[in-house]
Amino acid sequence: DRLAAAEPEPLLTPMTDAIRVATQDDIPALIDIARRFADEITLYGIEFSALHAREYLSLAVDHPEVLVLIGEPGAILIATLTQDFMAEPFAYVEKLYVTPEARGIGMAYGLAQGAIEWARAAGASHVFATATAGISDEINDAYTRLFSKLGLKPCGPVLFGRIG
Repeated sequence: DRLAAAEPEPLLTPMTDAIRVATQDDIPALIDIARRFADEITLYGIEFSALHAREYLSLAVDHPEVLVLIGEPGAILIATLTQDFMAEPFAYVEKLYVTPEARGIGMAYGLAQGAIEWARAAGASHVFATATAGISDEINDAYTRLFSKLGLKPCGPVLFGRIG
């Protein structure tokens, strides 16, 4: 099953020493990074939950169709592989966050490149990444520039609205 073989070893990113596939041992550090991510989000008005973060991350790091990368110091990327009604699987970068002290050193580039390599090795035909962090237009623009450098192109708007 090509979805189950989605984790290439090693990741060939320019920062191999600083970026690696996360394990259950990384959950406390990942929760801390996720908390910092949530603290920077101002758009949604939703409170961070360490309990939900632990449950989500614990499932994600062991799931064969999910890639969780940790970058040191302070970065996370979560990508998924989905086989829906299309003939080939797609990959989605769901989360990418780099703490302020780890910005500007190529961490985001290394994480993004690692996700694309993982998706390619897993047989994905396309990678989708949306800049919807809700942090700032500046961060969203940087995210868009990052993935553009890696060959991704805009394919439409993302909309959101609180429904409950």
